[in-house]
Parts: sequence; structure tokens; C-alpha cells
Amino acid sequence: MRIAIAKFGQETSSFSPVSTTLDTFKLYGLYEGEALLEKARGVGAVGGFLDAAAALELEWTPIPLFSAWAGANGIITADTLKFFEDKLIASL
Repeated sequence: MRIAIAKFGQETSSFSPVSTTLDTFKLYGLYEGEALLEKARGVGAVGGFLDAAAALELEWTPIPLFSAWAGANGIITADTLKFFEDKLIASL
């Protein structure tokens, strides 16, 4: 069994005058492929999922797509959201 793994998150502050862009995600954490698995092991939701799958000795192959986090910032730009939508669809 193959399971695709992707993570996308941002804490939006509508009061912030600074928009969230792709550069914001790069600053806070944008990882692709194996780098996603390396950064996630033992921490956060993805790390918990990986740990649980290992504990259950499941026969599966993780397909790491990307992990993107932008911290607490202003509203995400439409171009940035479209970038991640397209990236997710293309990765699958």
C-alpha cells in the first residue's frame, strides 16, 4: 500500500498588513520528498502518523509530497494558494 503525505498550514491573522506568500513558506518551512520525512520524524502530526504506522508494523510505502508551514501571518495570496493547489494535484 502506498500513502501520499502532504502537509499545508498557516495561522492566519486577518489584522496583519503583511500578506503570506511563497517566500513566507520558504522562510518558515517548505520541504519536499525525503526532506519531509526527515524533518517530520518524531514531531507533529506527520511524525505521529509515521510513528503509529511503524508501531503497527504496517506494510506500506510513504510517498512524501511536501510539507509547508507559514507560521502566524497575514492572509495568503491567491497566487500562493494556487501554487500549492497545483503542486498537490501534480504530485498525485
